Amino acid sequence: PRCLPQIQMGLAGHLLLNDTGEIALDAEQGTFLVQTEKSEAFLLKEGKCLQGRFASVDNRKGFCAVLLSAMDGKSLRKTGRFLILHLTRTVNRGMTFRTQDCSVLESWSEKPSALMFQRGEAVLTLNRELAGFQLYALDLAGKRLGELPIHIKNGKTVLPLKTDQKGSVVAAYELVESE
Repeated sequence: PRCLPQIQMGLAGHLLLNDTGEIALDAEQGTFLVQTEKSEAFLLKEGKCLQGRFASVDNRKGFCAVLLSAMDGKSLRKTGRFLILHLTRTVNRGMTFRTQDCSVLESWSEKPSALMFQRGEAVLTLNRELAGFQLYALDLAGKRLGELPIHIKNGKTVLPLKTDQKGSVVAAYELVESE
């Protein structure tokens, strides 16, 4: 699918932008984008694709939020360590909602709570060739579950994200330069 073009500063119809152009809400498309030199965040519905200055997200399954953040104080273009969050709908087992979109909570779950995660799949493409980097899936405590493949295509790094990897729930990744 074709990603929506990079957000430009201004106000055009259904697109709401802050005065610096770093925050954009597109109500018609159901997308939200935050872009700074050190991080980019994407919120999008299934089947949508959104492009920031440094990265793009093609959301293949489920509603999701994706955060890409430089963790060493450098810009996304120069960092040697990234944190990636891929978040989907998460609820306690037994919670009930009034509507399909889960916007009105009817009742909380019984204790002890057990989290349920919606399965999600997205492709994160970085506008930087990261040959020599390693991608690790992290469990919910931040422990590395194992290394995942990195794909380089036309000078860009392509990372497939899935909320279920190696038999565990995955909501975070660490992308680090090899030592």
